[in-house]
Amino acid sequence: MHPSLNRLARGGEEVRVEPKVMQVLEVLAESPGQVVTRESLLAHVWPDVFVSEDVLHRAIRELRRVFGDDSNNPPYIETTRKRGYRLIAPIRTAAAPVETTNAQRRPNPWGKIAASITLAAALGAVVYALTSRPVADDRAGAAVRFAALTSSPLNETDPAISPDGTRLAFAMAQGDTREGAHADIFITEAAGRTPEPLVTHPAGDRYPAWSHDGSMLAFIRFDAGACSVMVMPLHDRRERRVAACGNPEEPRVSWSRDGAWLVESSAPGLDPVRGWQIARISTATGVREELTLPNPGMLGDYGPAVSPDGSRIAFMRGINGATADVFTIPFNGGTPTRITWDNQDLVGLDWSADGRSIVYATDRAGGYTIWRAALDGSEPQLVVGGAAKLKHPSVARANGRLTYESWSYEINLWETPIVERLDLEADLSPTLRPVIQTSDQWNHSPDCSPDGNRVAFISTRSGGSELWIADRNGANARQLTTFGRAYFRPPHWSPDGATILISASVNGQFDLYSVDLAGTLTRLTQDEADEIAPAWSHDGHAVLFGARRSGTWQLMRLSIADGSRTQLTTGGGYAAQPSPDGRQIFFTRLERQGVWSMPAAGGEAQLIVPNVRAAETANWRVTPRGIFFVGATANHVVVRQAALSGGVAADVAWLGNYSWPGFAISRDGTRVLYAHWDRRDSNIMSMEPQP
Repeated sequence: MHPSLNRLARGGEEVRVEPKVMQVLEVLAESPGQVVTRESLLAHVWPDVFVSEDVLHRAIRELRRVFGDDSNNPPYIETTRKRGYRLIAPIRTAAAPVETTNAQRRPNPWGKIAASITLAAALGAVVYALTSRPVADDRAGAAVRFAALTSSPLNETDPAISPDGTRLAFAMAQGDTREGAHADIFITEAAGRTPEPLVTHPAGDRYPAWSHDGSMLAFIRFDAGACSVMVMPLHDRRERRVAACGNPEEPRVSWSRDGAWLVESSAPGLDPVRGWQIARISTATGVREELTLPNPGMLGDYGPAVSPDGSRIAFMRGINGATADVFTIPFNGGTPTRITWDNQDLVGLDWSADGRSIVYATDRAGGYTIWRAALDGSEPQLVVGGAAKLKHPSVARANGRLTYESWSYEINLWETPIVERLDLEADLSPTLRPVIQTSDQWNHSPDCSPDGNRVAFISTRSGGSELWIADRNGANARQLTTFGRAYFRPPHWSPDGATILISASVNGQFDLYSVDLAGTLTRLTQDEADEIAPAWSHDGHAVLFGARRSGTWQLMRLSIADGSRTQLTTGGGYAAQPSPDGRQIFFTRLERQGVWSMPAAGGEAQLIVPNVRAAETANWRVTPRGIFFVGATANHVVVRQAALSGGVAADVAWLGNYSWPGFAISRDGTRVLYAHWDRRDSNIMSMEPQP
């Protein structure tokens, strides 16, 4: 081990690691066999900055990868739950390399190296101060202060910092912390202060937004299935409904500078299928005016933010649910200007205080971090990282204070039984069983092999999302792909169990790939159109998938033998699966809910199962026992089962702590395998420049 060089070496084999990773190893090596607490590690390695424990978790994961360590049965670094880590490998001291320094050397804990690896991104909180100064005089690298503005055991979300930077409005669930649960809006003035409830209502209130003068708040109310845009003057707190939400799936709003308008995302309806549009609502009359018109066949525009001077609107334009970029338009509408070219997943944006750049949350570097993109098109700069997922930045106009959601996740694959009659009044927790688990990682999107002995799934245990397989009980996990930076749709085993089909977005382009069990990757499509939601034909000789053609999504069939394509639908198609006997094709349409059926050779389609969302391509399965799909009651996420011929669906399985689209049905039809969140915590953090 060569600490000053950040290298780990054995013979002629050498691996370079990030300095903080090396420092973590040094601290562990100073107390071999003893538990070093997380607090001690953070204090030693990150003494002058605030970082979440996820930074430490990532450093430990990097060391495990370098050592070839197994977190479940570790020969090198052992995790002591809720305490810290200890180095359990035998230590021998090696001679230090000759260097022109008299600095004291630490003991060398290096024993052996099992694999080489290159870090995809630096760990730690890399910060650039957001100030009102011109970009040319940017105080990048200036001293900053991090603070946790919320610290409740509940989940705090939807941060909105006031224009003067003194108050934070946010949403917090009182009791149930699941997505969609009841929430209220609170205000806090500083770290450690008890938040003051601002809006307490039996309905669910989310997504607060400050007016430009700080005198009013807008927010979104979900009540008995209805979604409303509300406003409230802070001097008397008399709330008022402005209009129904234009887009209940992405209802965030932003104020115009004069307070006369609220800008939102609007879903225009089924015909024509134009995708979401940016619109503005009059705060006086509720009249809506549409400002953008995205191309047909794409997800559309959402997440708007009005610039500090009120002249422009920034927003996200999504090709699909995982691929988007930042655009701006003049406030009164006009030609959009593209600001970023990442083609990655975006989870919130705001303007910098000087209005010369956009601050946005994205997975462009692998994890979800916050970046800044200048309006001049220069390369985006990292603002802050160091947690599992940072979302929804909000910037104070007066002083550049930045707030954001900081999430910690642990997602694993669990099983739940399929029953004839599901009793949701009973305690169903004991029926759940973990199958594939890793600490501080995401494991999701499972598919069971035809023989029922193995599971294919997506995992982040190697640093980024990749395709893995494991035995049905979770043993012998093995990585099959090495994209390095990709977004995956759920995998599908071939009928003979020899290959796995995936749709992966690499550099923003969704294409189809097949992977054999040795990890050999074959690219099946490579044109400019997106190909999504693939499934094998009944005989395994072809692939069924959705493709965007001339602005509309249609079903296609790709022959494996010669690569030829056949269009199967003309009236729309998005995701398809064959019937068990191969005679029918079940499919969804983007513009209409439900599962449809048509002859495998093509022909007239009929609705079989209503109320299945087309965009949830991973949330329905065709099996010999029927069609299974994800649904929801008032308080639970469930799996429902309908006959292959259609009819009324019954609730047959409970998905406790459901966290990610995609599930699998066991070969014998008795259990559901799905992504279960073992840990999911959110606090709101603040980063502000210091003088």
